[in-house]
Amino acid sequence: MPGPVWRTLTRLGAWIEPVLVQEWARLMRGYAERMGTAMPLGQAEAALVWEEPLRDTALGRLAAERLRESGYEPICVWSGSPLSMQALDIDHCLPWSAWPCGDLWNLLPADRRVNQHQKRDRLPSQATLAAARSRIIHWWEGA
Repeated sequence: MPGPVWRTLTRLGAWIEPVLVQEWARLMRGYAERMGTAMPLGQAEAALVWEEPLRDTALGRLAAERLRESGYEPICVWSGSPLSMQALDIDHCLPWSAWPCGDLWNLLPADRRVNQHQKRDRLPSQATLAAARSRIIHWWEGA
């Protein structure tokens, strides 16, 4: 997504979300009515309530530990270096500050120094992702 579009959506999100929720709820009530089903006011809106995600990397760490026990040696997806459990950081590929997603596909094993001093809270560049592609896919297949 182009940076200006992302920044605009981030800035206007407080206005966009309520409009989308109300429009979706109106659409669902219309579908229910045409199907002969009563949908009380507020039911669709309640189903669309945003639950604040928790920043948690335990799922990624658990996957790395499980793989290590089965003989797979975790490697840093960004540098390719082998990782001891002491040096293992679980990185949000798409940073939490940009998109709060703790799904396993977004949690990648990284060397603590690389994650905290080089990648930090930034989106990886296209070149960085291309260079790490095989390591990321290998992690996804195993995790």
